[in-house]
Amino acid sequence: MLEFNRQSPSKSWVELILSLILIVLGTGISVFFLFKIHWIFGIIIAIPMWTLLSDIFIRRVNSIVWYLFDFIRYTLSTGGTAFIASFLWRINWIIGALSIVPIFILLFIITGFLTRPLYFFSPESFNARKALKEFDNLQHDLENDNSVNSERPS
Repeated sequence: MLEFNRQSPSKSWVELILSLILIVLGTGISVFFLFKIHWIFGIIIAIPMWTLLSDIFIRRVNSIVWYLFDFIRYTLSTGGTAFIASFLWRINWIIGALSIVPIFILLFIITGFLTRPLYFFSPESFNARKALKEFDNLQHDLENDNSVNSERPS
């Protein structure tokens, strides 16, 4: 994660501002090119691209697998929102306009629950499980060592 450095605060602020500029420019360029193909593609890709670039430049998660799963999750929820809202827009434009935010929140939650098992296959998850297993083994060894020491006569 992008951290604030107290020894050189101006460098930290410059790094943050440059990261935000890269995120905005990258999102804008991808939306611009996809908007030329069709306006729905530009809208659908905006949120996943913003999230992907913020993960890369701000959060700095180390595995490409994590980026891929986030991109799939946001693309599914945003694409589903665009599809359902355009269907409702054909029925009545007021219903379509008012339904965008609730549909996005609902689809975001649903895709979050459905894609959650995918994150167990990321390298970060493997490392976390390995560290927890080692911690349990260490704790078990310490408990056994304490029981042996408590049985010794003083």
